[in-house]
Amino acid sequence: MNYEQIKQNILAFIENGESDSFESLALQVFTYQYENNPIYRKFCRARKVHPSMLQSYEQIPPVPVGAFKEADISCTPIEETETYFQTSGTTSGRQGRNIHRDLDVWTASMKAHFEESMMKEKKRVKMAILFPHPKEMPHSSLAHYLFIALRDYGTKDSEYIATNGDYDFEKFVAFIAEAEQSNTPIYLLGATFSFIHFVEYMENNNLRFQLPKGSRVLDTGGSKGRAIEMSSDHFKQMVAESFALPKSDCVNMYGMTELSSQFYDQSGEGIQKAPNWVKTVVINPENGLRVQKGEKGILVHYDLANFHSVLGVMTEDLGIAENAGFKLLGRSQGAEAKGCSLAVEQFRNGVSRWN
Repeated sequence: MNYEQIKQNILAFIENGESDSFESLALQVFTYQYENNPIYRKFCRARKVHPSMLQSYEQIPPVPVGAFKEADISCTPIEETETYFQTSGTTSGRQGRNIHRDLDVWTASMKAHFEESMMKEKKRVKMAILFPHPKEMPHSSLAHYLFIALRDYGTKDSEYIATNGDYDFEKFVAFIAEAEQSNTPIYLLGATFSFIHFVEYMENNNLRFQLPKGSRVLDTGGSKGRAIEMSSDHFKQMVAESFALPKSDCVNMYGMTELSSQFYDQSGEGIQKAPNWVKTVVINPENGLRVQKGEKGILVHYDLANFHSVLGVMTEDLGIAENAGFKLLGRSQGAEAKGCSLAVEQFRNGVSRWN
């Protein structure tokens, strides 16, 4: 199956696909990636896996997320691609890339799930973005995500609050105050740590807000590794109180540069929901097997929209499977972390073996 055929099949699935057809399309995508992604093909051969052997998407070898810092895992040569999104660096300074021949499927995935999870039958809403514009961060998947949200769902008086790496909180306060005075619902979207710093700014200046009914806050990225850290539950409670919103209107978006789709926690209970073109499996990283129901393990996401690189990505995130999604528990630790590191080492060795 060629590039245009697989692309159109995925776009059609995103638009109106039935979940019971995920299996067959996933196997098509795997075959396409095996044939066109030389690095991934080497990885699969090292594991003695061939498309003709598989009957389920769960048999498709997931690539550990750390492998994106080891090689360009792409179905298209970099010189023929439209863009790439770049991951954060490691302590060694290495950064990974998720390479995209074009962004048609990425954009369709983002918009379809954003509309379902965030818009609540609204066509457009006034937005403030607490993150830099893509002109400042052209290879940030989050910058591109927020740009599309504002461009396609924001009103003309929507605003960027971040400029040149800094946040104009005075401008943000004026933006919120105007919404309160006019009783206009607003959406506030940005990185988790940006909201943490703004709430700190509110406390230092004795500020409190009561956002109009219909307003929502969307955060993403978490706070781990920042100067100020807090749990997801603590963060959501803090934001709800600061803006006088129900917790259900404080939404966490979980996304990864190495994927092409996003997950949303709208329940206030920390349950991340995936679109029907993504399946998540919770595994033991030491043996790759699915854990028992209710047990914690490492999250593996199979994302049809990620057809430019690899369908299956083994994260370094701990979680527990729920009926309609998964509960995110944070980064792997102890045995799970060692299992994730081992998976990256196996990827490195498997690719080298077939050079």
